[in-house]
Amino acid sequence: MPERTVTLLAMIAVEGTGELRAVVPAAARLGVSLDDLAPAERAEVVRVVEGRLFVEQPLVPALAYGTASYSLRAEIHRALAAEGHGDGPWHRAAAALGPDEEVAAALEEVAERVQNAAVRADALCAAADLTPDVDTRATRLAAAARSAGEAGQPRRAAMLAPVPPDSAAGPDAVEEALSPVWRSLAEGDDDAARSAVRSVLTRVRSRQEYGGLPRALEAAAVTLVHAGRWEEAGRALSEGLDLAEEIGQGRQAARLRARLAWLAAARGDEAGCRTLAAAAAGYAGAHGTPEVAALARRALGLLHLGEGRYGDAAQALKPGEGGYGDVVRALEPGEEAETGPGRFVLGAEVGGPDLVEAAVRCGREDLARWALDRMGGPGRAERADLARCRGLLGQGSAAGEEYAAALRGHELLGRPYDRARSALVYGEWLRRAARRAEARERLTTALEIFETLGAVPWARRARRERDATCGVWTGMVAGLTRQEARVAELAAGGVANREIAERLNVGLRTVESHLYRAFQKLGVSSREELARRLREAGHGVDGPE
Repeated sequence: MPERTVTLLAMIAVEGTGELRAVVPAAARLGVSLDDLAPAERAEVVRVVEGRLFVEQPLVPALAYGTASYSLRAEIHRALAAEGHGDGPWHRAAAALGPDEEVAAALEEVAERVQNAAVRADALCAAADLTPDVDTRATRLAAAARSAGEAGQPRRAAMLAPVPPDSAAGPDAVEEALSPVWRSLAEGDDDAARSAVRSVLTRVRSRQEYGGLPRALEAAAVTLVHAGRWEEAGRALSEGLDLAEEIGQGRQAARLRARLAWLAAARGDEAGCRTLAAAAAGYAGAHGTPEVAALARRALGLLHLGEGRYGDAAQALKPGEGGYGDVVRALEPGEEAETGPGRFVLGAEVGGPDLVEAAVRCGREDLARWALDRMGGPGRAERADLARCRGLLGQGSAAGEEYAAALRGHELLGRPYDRARSALVYGEWLRRAARRAEARERLTTALEIFETLGAVPWARRARRERDATCGVWTGMVAGLTRQEARVAELAAGGVANREIAERLNVGLRTVESHLYRAFQKLGVSSREELARRLREAGHGVDGPE
């Protein structure tokens, strides 16, 4: 193509809008006219429709610009800037032959006007390149690094200035914006929390402040868990984890893994929970982040609690190695409770209620009371959790009153999982108080919620308790009561008597008594014979409890 046509194509490549009224005056400054476009039109590289240029073969103009001499490219940019093109500061920067504070200042103004963090970083980088003063250049580079961090460009941020991604302005600003979310959750106002987190997410995504997005997604996931929308919560956590890893936010990635571990535990995914919790705990140990360690412990504790391993659950949930000095609330990212002597906050976010239940069921009332003494707060959720825990430690009708209060509190909160947990322990208490009809109602409620959520181990426990309210078992092993059958099946599976007692929340002597009677009724003298007899009978039982 003719040289003048190639020059015009090079200008079209960088002009961007395709508006003839922008291209033609600038081209005239280079001695090029619209007539020079004809060869490109005949070659079907471009076409003109109602005053606009449409590029049919975009590689050709790009090649024309890329192979043009530096001086020609500079002339093209100067011509476009002289005609007041909308990207004037950028064209002036491209045409600059060296440092130019006037052009740099114009680019800095561009950065101040745009909301897109990546574009802001580009403008500030270009401004810094053209800045003659060393200190001003450093200031602009630091601002470019922060914008790159907000845009989710950690490597670029690190190259521009030594600003760790976790310290970028994006995460800090988002964390401050999330304060109302954590506060509303603590107060039990989940509607306000969901509304606030939606606003933060909208802002972060629209401005492309990706450095703060993982933290915002964590907050969103917490609200979704409370609402019983576990699938959506899992997706939010996974999205946040992928981004946190990509942009080098190790601490935030560990927090997200710990929360995913909790979801896996609640669903009965033992392998997934252990893998995620181990990764989170490993980071916490290496970097000294106690709130991450607490979240990881909470997940493992729930895993053991759901499977009836109460001693293991208490051990996992019990803070500290030789004491309780690393207890944290972990409600708000980065927030830590006071250490040393004095009171700590042991809330649901670090498994306080789970620790109380596990400790009660494995006979560690001292640990349960220690945990209960460190729970509490002004919010409705914390009051409901406290009532459930007092019920677990209570006796007689007082325990029943606490369970009823906990259930009412969790029903009002609209948190399905917490409601089901309170309905379950209340139903268990009612059944043991021989109030079977009431127990069946509560246990059915718990079972239905757990099944809807996909909380497999908790649904299994609720179903077992609900079935026990029926009073009669049908099957092929005549004479065994339900409790004898449970003990026999666990023993046949190789579970030691002490662990059976722990799982069933009964005394060791009770287990030994049930097992002795089961041996007699079935006419066996060893656990191997017991296992064979139960296999032959299909594990069925028949008789009153």
